Amino acid sequence: MELILSTKPRKPRASAAKPGTPAGEPNLESTSANNIWFAGLGALAKAQAEGSKAFEALVQEGIDAQRATQVAAQQRMEAFTQRVEAINQNVAASAGRWSGLESIFETRVSRALTALGLPSQAAWQELLKRVERLEHIAAQSATTDSQPGSRVTAAAKKTRKTPNPSP
Repeated sequence: MELILSTKPRKPRASAAKPGTPAGEPNLESTSANNIWFAGLGALAKAQAEGSKAFEALVQEGIDAQRATQVAAQQRMEAFTQRVEAINQNVAASAGRWSGLESIFETRVSRALTALGLPSQAAWQELLKRVERLEHIAAQSATTDSQPGSRVTAAAKKTRKTPNPSP
């Protein structure tokens, strides 16, 4: 390689052609390199010209993909909501069945207890009320009898004076 330091215009060298090529034919290596360079410049110009179009096309494809994803997500959400509603309906229906079973069970147990001679729940409640009334009356009579100078009613005296009739 030769360094040229002069500022004079250069003359084309006669040795620019490869040795062994005729002097009238162009150098294929430099022509290929130039063609590659021009092809690159052409691709760059085309990319710059069509780049905005390609970008807009990619943006539109992205919007379409997002819409499709949203539609799929909406469909899945609707399917999930329908499943949850169906489960809620089944739970409500089964709760009604359980209360029906509970009622049947209580009725059968009540019948069995009655057949054994045990009083019903209502009879127990009535008995408890009667006992409470009797306790209340007994408490009142105990307080009136314990007071000094308490009056005994005529009905109470009459029941105390009359002996039991014997047959």
